[in-house]
Amino acid sequence: MQLAPNSPEITTNLGAMLFDQGLLEPAGAAFHQALGLQPDYPEAHLGLGLLHLLQGDFEVGWRYFEWRWKTRNFIHNQYPQPLWHGGRLEGGTILLHCEQGFGDGIQLIRYVPLVKERTGARVVVVCPEPLKRLFATMAGVDDLVTGQDAVFGCDCQAPLMSLPYLMGTTVATIPATIPYLAAEAGAVAVFRERLQSWPGLKVGIAWRGDPRHKNDRNRSLDPSWLTPLCAMAGVRLVNLQKDATAAELALFAGEGGVIDMAGLLDDFSATAALISNLDGVIAVDTAVVHLSGALGVPTWVLLPHVADWRWMQRRTDSPWYPRMRLVRQAVAGEWQGCVAAVMADLRDGVGVVDGGDRS
Repeated sequence: MQLAPNSPEITTNLGAMLFDQGLLEPAGAAFHQALGLQPDYPEAHLGLGLLHLLQGDFEVGWRYFEWRWKTRNFIHNQYPQPLWHGGRLEGGTILLHCEQGFGDGIQLIRYVPLVKERTGARVVVVCPEPLKRLFATMAGVDDLVTGQDAVFGCDCQAPLMSLPYLMGTTVATIPATIPYLAAEAGAVAVFRERLQSWPGLKVGIAWRGDPRHKNDRNRSLDPSWLTPLCAMAGVRLVNLQKDATAAELALFAGEGGVIDMAGLLDDFSATAALISNLDGVIAVDTAVVHLSGALGVPTWVLLPHVADWRWMQRRTDSPWYPRMRLVRQAVAGEWQGCVAAVMADLRDGVGVVDGGDRS
């Protein structure tokens, strides 16, 4: 800062560093300082967006978040249609597309019925192949494709990540009716038959997200942290970690092991079929928790000390998923307390209660 006190880039980088440490007030001051130097600096606007969303100030946060389109590392879609601005499209067709990770898509596909009602239009959704069968169960989707074919015949487009902004979502108005996605009945039956020989509560686990995620080193954990769950009477663990190594699975071998059907999880629809047969899911912040949350399965999310914006601050519930419990690190990098809290819930028969604080 002393070398370049008038640099919006360096000032924004300082804000981002403070933000990552959970120092939100000085982070916000740095972002505002950067905008004082250059009012149209996109990264500073995005930083303020993430900060306000984390604080639950959605009205301001979504507006700033739209600046992501102008940041230097943003990957733009190739769709030529004009952006939808929230109005009617009676008789028209709107293209909705996934923008970021699988979890983001699963979280925000819930907006399709609202968009259909608002626009009066035919809704085409473009998604990655692993989500296609799952998204086919979403109400309001008229056509579902995985390539660029849908660009023809559409009047406008919007990324799923922009729908909360376009719909004016606040914490109190998050569309949180669950389940809003479903697994195929035949696949659910297949997994039910495979699991029926194991008695007790069947609880899915996942400990690692996409290593390319910028915060993966904080949000993912070593699976050894989860091994105390194996010793719990009446609980059988089910592996939901698709890329689990033999060495990782061996960590769970001491107390009855882990039921491993990850090799059958070809896409998110298959994973949904397995999760639909479980009594609960315990996982870090990955697409798995969005999927179990969307299916209405009780879910414990193990969160790092400074969590992603969507989990906000200090809450133990999520307004996005009524049957979800947020378990946060008390100290950065320390997962033992999180696992102990989940074990206490399981021992006490505490599930996840519908509703929760939506303020």
